[in-house]
Amino acid sequence: MRHLRIFFTTLKIQYQKKGFCASIFLMNNGRFLGIDFGTKRIGLAISDEGGSLAFPKEVVLNNKNTFERLAEVIKQENILEIVVGESLDFDGEPNKVTKEIEKFISGLKETFGLPIHKQKEFLTSVEARRYKNDNKIEPNRVDASAAALILQRYLDLRAQQEER
Repeated sequence: MRHLRIFFTTLKIQYQKKGFCASIFLMNNGRFLGIDFGTKRIGLAISDEGGSLAFPKEVVLNNKNTFERLAEVIKQENILEIVVGESLDFDGEPNKVTKEIEKFISGLKETFGLPIHKQKEFLTSVEARRYKNDNKIEPNRVDASAAALILQRYLDLRAQQEER
């Protein structure tokens, strides 16, 4: 885990040294990583390079190897920002998973040093299961599909805000 922190700290320092013009260039060529956090499984999705469309990537087990797999995905897919689903109850209040998500986000910040955004995820797994039944999505891909829904909502909101 220590080698991951060193790698991403170095990457963050190099990114910051490149200046404003280079960061605009990198933003256009990097991708977003969407995460649907679960206590047993974590769904991953990635955006296209333009940050317009989200695609299911994979499901990883939530265990001691999770951050190593995330590091591989971040490096392979040129991830520059992360979007994590924010789980709330029906009243919009924190639920039993919220504390676990906050700990996970802290670990992401500490390990990777990338910008992290929260996106409300309300029943995305239910929605993904509904699509699964309609489109024959494999059951083990539901969490990745939920991550894609979370990420797509964030990308859509971001695009709307940029238009204003």
